[in-house]
Amino acid sequence: MWTELGKCLEEFLFGDHRPPVNLTYEERISHEQLDVRMIRLIQEEILPRASHTPPSFISHMMDLLNRGSVHATSPQPLTTAELYNPLPATLRATDPQAINTLPLREQFAKSCF
Repeated sequence: MWTELGKCLEEFLFGDHRPPVNLTYEERISHEQLDVRMIRLIQEEILPRASHTPPSFISHMMDLLNRGSVHATSPQPLTTAELYNPLPATLRATDPQAINTLPLREQFAKSCF
């Protein structure tokens, strides 16, 4: 059971699925807030009960929290140029594609610490 729960949480938080390109900025924020709630669940409900759960599961949960850092959630570390101008030069901030290229998950990364 613990192994499956760990896999489920990992897939939910870090799966290979990409958001649809037509997702609005508000919807992306809502998705991030759900991820933050899952991290808080791990921090507030699972980790305090570590003595009652298998050590391998707790280790897996700690690994998930570590992966939530800004560098780990990016496919590759952002360059300085990307940090200050995250949009490709061919896109304007109002373009639908631009919304899906903006780096988000800042609150998610902060909640993992």
